[in-house]
Amino acid sequence: MADLSIALAGISNGLQLAEATATRIAKMPTVAAAPADSVDLSAEALAMMQAKIMVEANVQVAQNFDSLNQAILNILA
Repeated sequence: MADLSIALAGISNGLQLAEATATRIAKMPTVAAAPADSVDLSAEALAMMQAKIMVEANVQVAQNFDSLNQAILNILA
């Protein structure tokens, strides 16, 4: 049986991805710079969406895990 640590690890990975993406966006130059210094905002937006989906999906897994445990406890009680 899977345990809650899998969902928690997924949430952590999603939050780390969001933080790394936000850091890259924050370091974006405010004035026109050399093309090599620019940030690909499309790729960063996709990364942020991926991070959001990862966190949401793993929160749902954790909630389902909790519901399953409650059902098992109700059966055993």
